[in-house]
Amino acid sequence: MSYSSWTVDKSCKNIDPINLEFENIKMREIRDHLSYKGWKKPLFQWDQFLPNKINQNDKIPQEDSLILGNELYRYHMRLWNINKKTIVANVHYDTYTIFRGHVALQYEEAEKKVATEFKNDSFNISPDAINLGNIVQSPLNNGKATKIWR
Repeated sequence: MSYSSWTVDKSCKNIDPINLEFENIKMREIRDHLSYKGWKKPLFQWDQFLPNKINQNDKIPQEDSLILGNELYRYHMRLWNINKKTIVANVHYDTYTIFRGHVALQYEEAEKKVATEFKNDSFNISPDAINLGNIVQSPLNNGKATKIWR
């Protein structure tokens, strides 16, 4: 695995687990496919990063972000281009509160939601194909990423 299994904030604190990997699919294709299904750019968010595996002090900024729902309760996906063949993402269902900001409520259901959006549209789906070991008890993330590829 050539990427970190966690997103981080500006101070390099782990925030959300990576739970999707796209292979041989371009960022624009992901964005266009999901836009057709009702996903859109968020009005607001806090950017997250991926630590560089070679230099942990170097952080890769997210390249794109999409939501499904409204700004208070939504599916939210952040994406990073790792190389010419691989894009990774964290997707979750979240809410926003004035006191706590962004709060993830679900990981596994959101991961299944995105897989369903690509299923039967000439994409291959392998649920939980990549063991990243980034387990979260609450809200549950099983530590495995779904692979979506062509």
